[in-house]
Amino acid sequence: MDSSFKWLTDELIEKEDINDKIEDGIKKLMGFAPAGAMTLLHDKMDISSVPENDSLGMVMQYIIKSLTGQVAAYLEFYEFMEDGALMGVPDYVPAEIVEGKTTVMPNAFGDFGEGLLNVSKLKIGKVTLSRLACVDGEYCMHISLADAQAPIKWEEAGWAPPAPQLPSLEMIFDYPAEEFIQKVMSQHYIISYGDNRALLENLCAILEIKVI
Repeated sequence: MDSSFKWLTDELIEKEDINDKIEDGIKKLMGFAPAGAMTLLHDKMDISSVPENDSLGMVMQYIIKSLTGQVAAYLEFYEFMEDGALMGVPDYVPAEIVEGKTTVMPNAFGDFGEGLLNVSKLKIGKVTLSRLACVDGEYCMHISLADAQAPIKWEEAGWAPPAPQLPSLEMIFDYPAEEFIQKVMSQHYIISYGDNRALLENLCAILEIKVI
């Protein structure tokens, strides 16, 4: 690991606001969906969280939070279109990126017990999508600007009816989506509002992380 990048990861480990990494543990051990707990971690304790043991997503959140002061929420890809992508989350979003009040509803997914599901509408506007990755032993970062718009009505299979409208945004690129797809590093990307490409590119130059 590059010494400058090791400094960053060591700094992350020392912080009290280490991001929560959740897959199905809370559902299996406690019998309810983790959305409510994850929302409270963000909004009451200022602790960011990303699911499915996404270690580099966690580091990317810390980078965004440190550079911009924003909450550094994550979104997942659900569909790619000709000029963009539908991105959303199947569990929770922090209040900072919600348009208006946070909205929850009871629901169940698959074989897991019922819990509170965050179904809030997200803020629109210019966003920076970013993702840290490791390819062939070297760190790289995918950075892109998008116009976040209100999504079309859609639903994810598996939720108990009535299926929820999950928190989501339609990301519109100013270039063909295929160019973005060829560089995708993960299902999770960290979003920040505004054009933060220069901040990220300067950090990558200092830490010798390749920008793609």
